Amino acid sequence: MKTLLHKSARYVTQHAYTVGIIILCICNVLVRLPFLNLPSVGDEGLYYQGVLTIYKHNLNPFVEFWSYKPPVIFWFTALIFKLFQPSRMIAHLFVYFLSSCTLLLLYLVGKKLRDEKVGFLAALLLCLTPTFIFQSMLFLDSLFISVLLLATIYAYLSKRYFLYFITCSLLVLTKETQIFIPFLIFFYAFFVAWKRHGFSLRHLWSCSFLLLPSIWFLLWIAVNKYIFGWYVWPLSTTLLHSLSIHNVLNRLKELFIHSGIWSIALPTLFTYYFYRVTIIKKNPFTLFFLISYVFYTCLFLIFPPWPRYVLPYYPLLYLLCFICISYSKFARYLWKSFLVFICIMIGSWIMMTVKFPISGSWGEDDLFRIISLDQQTIRFIQETYPNAIILTTGGENNQIYTDPFLGYVTEQSRFSFAAYLSCNTPTSEQKLYMKDDIRTVLTNPTGPVIYIDTSSYTGACTTSPAHLQFLKRIYSNNIDTQSVHDIYLVTQ
Repeated sequence: MKTLLHKSARYVTQHAYTVGIIILCICNVLVRLPFLNLPSVGDEGLYYQGVLTIYKHNLNPFVEFWSYKPPVIFWFTALIFKLFQPSRMIAHLFVYFLSSCTLLLLYLVGKKLRDEKVGFLAALLLCLTPTFIFQSMLFLDSLFISVLLLATIYAYLSKRYFLYFITCSLLVLTKETQIFIPFLIFFYAFFVAWKRHGFSLRHLWSCSFLLLPSIWFLLWIAVNKYIFGWYVWPLSTTLLHSLSIHNVLNRLKELFIHSGIWSIALPTLFTYYFYRVTIIKKNPFTLFFLISYVFYTCLFLIFPPWPRYVLPYYPLLYLLCFICISYSKFARYLWKSFLVFICIMIGSWIMMTVKFPISGSWGEDDLFRIISLDQQTIRFIQETYPNAIILTTGGENNQIYTDPFLGYVTEQSRFSFAAYLSCNTPTSEQKLYMKDDIRTVLTNPTGPVIYIDTSSYTGACTTSPAHLQFLKRIYSNNIDTQSVHDIYLVTQ
């Protein structure tokens, strides 16, 4: 017995970081199990709608649904629903598993590029990052992208090109923006070959196989054009209209200042600059991390500043940061650097949560607050007007009033109709997707019409119903004056 304990202790000592990452991955899942049946929050409703649409059409991925996206997330989850049953618990468990896979792959990539310590610190920092903590509890795309991105990088570094082809193909069919990844890897590989051997068409051709996964994306958009008449969902392109200096500055503030990521980004850039000769010579792939992170940060400046959009690129920044430090004169302070980074990030998140309960990072970092607010709102309406027709400014998740799958209503307590009132003048593309039956319902309502104003989050709506009778203001925690729903009865 003593010999066994002695051997076990020696193994743990010799493989401390390997044991540590295994424990971290297991704990990452276990701490989330109590939240398996968490009601839908924010854009989760869109993803569930897409999965259930494909599920009901016998796994046909070319069926249009609101916020139509590439098929990987929706098709694989629909397949899991076919094998088991449609359930938020199954979807959440799938995300928990992907969350731990992200940590494990981050550790393996760090170990491949530098050593176990760098990989473990990057994984631990990611595990404790507030955005990662909350995204790992929600059925959205950030964890799917994170896993496939790291798997693609690991396959490329390991020269397992068949595995690279599979993982990168799945990656480009997960979200439209991932089409740039095979091109970035191709340009990196060709740049390295050029530096070592000079320009050659033979080297250019030998690197071109890295672009093969992009063919699947081209086929996907071609089929979309043939079936639907457009390449990508038209409403997605309206995000490009929001590009302006004011919006760019706000998004930079959200992505770097409010999240605390500046505390990692700035030391990384400075360390990389001063030690670039040593770092590039010993670890040339760090150049890919740097270019990818800068490129995608610039790309996401045209999108709303929601941290989940850049979460898949946090691991690249974390690895680059610890690799740079490990090659500098501060290498012996790796653990102390980790403690400084995590304290600043968590401190920044706490400050922003206290100052702006509903911030530009949207409600996903306040998911329990939003769940509480929605539950109280629905409970009040059910108690006073159980046969109500719902109008809301709440955005994409208005289906919580009518769809029992999302966890707020049951088949017996669901409302018959809920519609979203746009807070802005709809574009021509948006008008194509607006519900035509809302006019009929409001002209001949089958029950009282309740208007829920969430302008504390979305901003004042110019399309609010004209005649309103105030009923009640719902607070998320009875004390928060910024997270509220104002409930009105629409009168004739």
